[in-house]
Amino acid sequence: MDPYPVVVRTRLAPPRPSRRIAQRPRLAAALAEALDHRVTLIQAGAGYGKSTVLASIAELGHPLAWYQLDSDSADPLVFLLHLLRSLHQAVPDLSEAPLARLEAWNQAGAQGPPPWPATVDLLINALDTPARQPLLIALDDAHFLNGHPQTLDILDRLIDRSPEGVHILLATRYSLEIKGLARWQARGQVLTIDQRHLAFQPAEIATLFAHTYGLQLSDDEVQRVADETEGWAIAVQLVWQGLRARHAFDKRLPAAQAPPARPTLDSLFAFLAQEVVNQQEPDIQAFLSDTAVLRELAPEICDCLREREDSAATLRHLLDNGLFTVDLGGSHARYHHLFREFLIQQLETERERAGHGRAAECYEQQGDREAALYHRVAAGQYHEAAAILAALGRSLVRAGQLDTLAGWIDRLPPETLETQPALLVYLGDIARLHSRFEEALGWYRQAEGLARQQGEVGRLGQALRGQARVYLDTVNPSKAEALLQEALRISDGHEDREARIRLLELL
Repeated sequence: MDPYPVVVRTRLAPPRPSRRIAQRPRLAAALAEALDHRVTLIQAGAGYGKSTVLASIAELGHPLAWYQLDSDSADPLVFLLHLLRSLHQAVPDLSEAPLARLEAWNQAGAQGPPPWPATVDLLINALDTPARQPLLIALDDAHFLNGHPQTLDILDRLIDRSPEGVHILLATRYSLEIKGLARWQARGQVLTIDQRHLAFQPAEIATLFAHTYGLQLSDDEVQRVADETEGWAIAVQLVWQGLRARHAFDKRLPAAQAPPARPTLDSLFAFLAQEVVNQQEPDIQAFLSDTAVLRELAPEICDCLREREDSAATLRHLLDNGLFTVDLGGSHARYHHLFREFLIQQLETERERAGHGRAAECYEQQGDREAALYHRVAAGQYHEAAAILAALGRSLVRAGQLDTLAGWIDRLPPETLETQPALLVYLGDIARLHSRFEEALGWYRQAEGLARQQGEVGRLGQALRGQARVYLDTVNPSKAEALLQEALRISDGHEDREARIRLLELL
């Protein structure tokens, strides 16, 4: 006779609540609805506090059978034995028949068909008593069952056949491969609490820091913590740890810097690497590395970048399994900000730049100049970036996106800017439209000189017209006329009909 697996008792008790657990009425209200559903599914990536939320179900005051799964739990016997022991702790008068069935099979040398279905049926009968009060069965880290059909079938049978009053709560990082899940969802029998619900909202962050951590943050600081962490529980905690490590007089978030969790993010990155990336299949790891440079994950861009055709399926896998991706709708996604930062930090500098360069080419093929511009700058390909910006800048000026345009120009090194009359003209436009007329004249004149030197007739006309506009704006038309006349003369054959009309209107 094979010995029974050892029951690990610590896996049959919910984690002890920390004294720094925040009270979250919003989540508590959502979780209370578990009593109205057959199944409660708590699904989110690592670090979102699923176990903490799941353990809080005990506050409802009903019997709770808790089972913390691990990789060993995928074995049907281990799973059933721990589940039954947990149920006996919660319901001391529960029938011994299910355990006896397992024991009999084990004593017989585990011969014959496995007794899993019969054991589950005996358990269901034992739970079906008229006087039974609501019973909660909580399975934490249920994703360990994925890929193990026999054990998943046990869970499926238990959920499907359990009597009213039995409520099963499943915390998982990934989508569960339970056959009946879609059917129960269609019947409205599944309560889903996902990453959106678990993420800390700004008001909850403020309460957490004030009441739990003893640190009062301003509204701006709270919003910056929320923006930086996206409400990710582990990251919010790291922000607090970073603040706690500072001296008392320095427990404020610097106004123009990232939250002071930055010095502690090495711990976060180590967590991510150990808990997420290193556990993935090689193809998934390669995808993460190859696409880390992308701000947005679109299947066609990922395919182009990787020179493969399976990116849509890989993205769906990442989303379904909560691998630090955010669903943007329409088959698009993005990495969680901190996760993308982590992935990029794992790349060698040259590989990162090469990735950005290739991404720029892909976006150029798609006709997305703004995305291509971002990646050209990130790749350090400033000449190519300047060419894109020269073509894009006029539409940004016309659209009033002056700050956007200025921001892009500021990212280029001075030596690149000094060779681009178009960008100097745009700087003049930005200054003029902000009524900084002397500054505008300086940029336009610099652009004029460079355009004459390079023989850029079109840019020369723009520089002259810009200076004329400054004089017209400052009610000095006599100085504008000569500039406009030259601009009109040199525009012949070099500018379109609309541009010539605008020049004539200025005259």
